Amino acid sequence: MIRSRTLLFVCLAGLLAVHGCSDQVDTGSSTTVTRAGLGATVDVDKGTISMVLADGGKALVTLLPLAKASPDPTAIPAVGLAFRSAQQDVETKFGSFHIEERDATAWSAVTALRRLPAIGNVRRFEATVAGTQQKATVSLRPLPTGIALEAAAPAGNTRTSIAFKCRPGEHFIGLGGQSFDVDHRGQSVPLWVSEDGLGKKTDDQHSDDWTLRGRRHSTHTPMPIFVSSEGYALAVQTTAYTTFHLCSERDDMVRIEVWEPRLRME
Repeated sequence: MIRSRTLLFVCLAGLLAVHGCSDQVDTGSSTTVTRAGLGATVDVDKGTISMVLADGGKALVTLLPLAKASPDPTAIPAVGLAFRSAQQDVETKFGSFHIEERDATAWSAVTALRRLPAIGNVRRFEATVAGTQQKATVSLRPLPTGIALEAAAPAGNTRTSIAFKCRPGEHFIGLGGQSFDVDHRGQSVPLWVSEDGLGKKTDDQHSDDWTLRGRRHSTHTPMPIFVSSEGYALAVQTTAYTTFHLCSERDDMVRIEVWEPRLRME
């Protein structure tokens, strides 16, 4: 059951914003945004983030810790924020798509954060990325309905990944016209406009009849937004191929991967 108190948040590179947040305070290494009983605090020295309900003190979202990149390009980037480069081959027929990734490099994780001077009400951060002297950039901008978070990867990267904790018993609905399931916990849901197909497979693997038969999450109306039973909603503003790993790679982790170097969440 979703609580009546809803929350729209974004989190990336040790950042989080909540619905309606407008009060912003910088103290030492921390940046805090609060409003209407909700609060989010970022500590760039510790590389931590916490969001609480002021009346109950319950942390709804915790970004995974910053860490060094794995040398294995196939390893799951179980860190708060990571980037990598990869290419894809795309075949299409009858409105269906067969997409395969190739030439993937190892994930490079954000290992440190540094707060930059604010520009008006925009909070800005610089992120150190393992394996490169180039920096990622992150900005946090208040909107009438919440907070927009934009992150730009170092040059040469084409993938962005963020990860945060998944709680036992947490459930997820949404992601557009998903006709196979209502609750997506335990699933990796790829989002890309495609014909639904004739019938549905029980997985997302491509078979010889991929041009006609639908896969589990094939949909002509994908929407990169979900609502959690923990009382928050998350939306990704993108037209790129995106996968939501909802406690599927690890039962204690939600990870979102976007196939582009710039990511906006709100």
